[in-house]
Amino acid sequence: MIPSLIPNPLFDYHQLFNLLLPVASLLVAAGLLSVFQRATTVPDQLRGLVQVTAIVALLANFDLAVQTAKTSTQQIVEVELKASPEKLLQKFAGKLMAGDEKPDDGLWSRITRAGTHLFHALLGALIAFIALLAMVFFFLAYLAQELALEMGIALSPILVGFLLLPATRGIGAKFLLYMLAIALFPLGWGAASLVSDSLIDFATRQGLGTNKEVAPALSFAMRNLFGALLLAVWMILSTLYAPYAILSAVTSGVHITADAARATIRYLRS
Repeated sequence: MIPSLIPNPLFDYHQLFNLLLPVASLLVAAGLLSVFQRATTVPDQLRGLVQVTAIVALLANFDLAVQTAKTSTQQIVEVELKASPEKLLQKFAGKLMAGDEKPDDGLWSRITRAGTHLFHALLGALIAFIALLAMVFFFLAYLAQELALEMGIALSPILVGFLLLPATRGIGAKFLLYMLAIALFPLGWGAASLVSDSLIDFATRQGLGTNKEVAPALSFAMRNLFGALLLAVWMILSTLYAPYAILSAVTSGVHITADAARATIRYLRS
């Protein structure tokens, strides 16, 4: 799922991270001062010190934590789910060709064989164009994910440091949720790829010319066409909206279908 053309890292985010470390030191000092000002008992002070130590440890290992979350998500998608959005075109073409039955040498079989090849060529061209367009969107979305993760790591001395102060703790917590959601983007693409696999099976289950009667052959052709069009639409929409679905679910606990339902209701009321 990782486009090989994208350099890693995109920029030297460690340089910005190191420049902001003095700010993090000030936030740590302010956090310790806040602990001793608010805590009136020794157990409360110890609890506050443990919290500050945990946040400092998170800040020191934030790059490793983010990269581990991203790598683990990609491994789950590729190894466990066996989802590969970038190989949908090859899957479609292979199953479309494999679904053709070997015709006999009769006249009708020769006619339908020519129709089958032409029809499958048109479907293949359609899916190839849509797959190329989807891969462009996927490349840009993956680039945006990498840039967002690296920028988040670079700014983490400030944003993770916000967890140390009661007044800014909500900002720091929201930042961590957004970073987790961005690292989980491949999970959305992987789930969408599994749906695409089902649509490919539907679109390639029967081919034109697999039956010697005209009506069933046309029926199978319509199944191929409808499945291919549905697959084309799904590839574009899922590539664009899968990251938004993950982001919405992780940061607000709202499923994308709930947002769509509310938007539909507002549209109907208007």
